Amino acid sequence: MKWNNLKNNKCPKCNGLLLGRNGSEMACPHCGFSISNEKFDKIVNDLYKPKQKVDNFSELNNLGHEKVAEDFSDSPFLDY
Repeated sequence: MKWNNLKNNKCPKCNGLLLGRNGSEMACPHCGFSISNEKFDKIVNDLYKPKQKVDNFSELNNLGHEKVAEDFSDSPFLDY
């Protein structure tokens, strides 16, 4: 499905023109795809929002992992 087609009022399934139906949904007469006006508006608005940029790659790389201990006092490799 090509959701970007909705920006041009086209069907994401077959590229056909979407037509209003019953005042509450949009439908494609070619393939039968339909979508409510509310969902159509939400998807199109989300497509126009800028993507969130990740600047802190260390957070991204460690996602889902525990923080590594910074205290190495009990390390057998340290000479005192």
